[in-house]
Amino acid sequence: MAWKQDRKNWHAGARFTSQGFSRAKLGVRYALGEWQGTEFSLQPIATVHLMRSGDDPSMPGPGDTDIEAGGTLASSDTLLGMDIFSVQEIGYSFSGGGRPDKLRADITLGLKPWRNVMLLFESRNAANLGGLRRQGTQESKLAVSLVYEVAKDWSLEVGALHTVFGRNALEESGVTLGVWHRF
Repeated sequence: MAWKQDRKNWHAGARFTSQGFSRAKLGVRYALGEWQGTEFSLQPIATVHLMRSGDDPSMPGPGDTDIEAGGTLASSDTLLGMDIFSVQEIGYSFSGGGRPDKLRADITLGLKPWRNVMLLFESRNAANLGGLRRQGTQESKLAVSLVYEVAKDWSLEVGALHTVFGRNALEESGVTLGVWHRF
């Protein structure tokens, strides 16, 4: 589940705010195997959108569903005595409802400078494909998070996200608050 708050300031001085749970995601990761220290997996994800995101016809509305077929490469190692890892994901989302499909490519780098602390650096990239009335959309976002292990198998995450490039896309800045549980 994701909580979202949109604030828009129009040139005429009018303001618009909407907030609520924006989407629910359900996915599974199926490990295919390992080769030379890199793990390979498949990752199908279903996303149900719960609220409208602006007037753009390429943006999802309540009840719209995206089905993503994706793959993941992951590896871990040590560097200067710190545990490090990297995860590369690529996915193709089938959008339906007249919305264009989407191609996604994300990179996550993590390092653990102390026993209970992990730093995450993420690059999130997406492009809409298909027939829009104008040029397609592209966006690149950077995120940084701190994950602190508070108890065995439980961690808290706090972070920030910002759009660094976008074409026909919303400029976004946000905060990430998360609870992690290791199964």
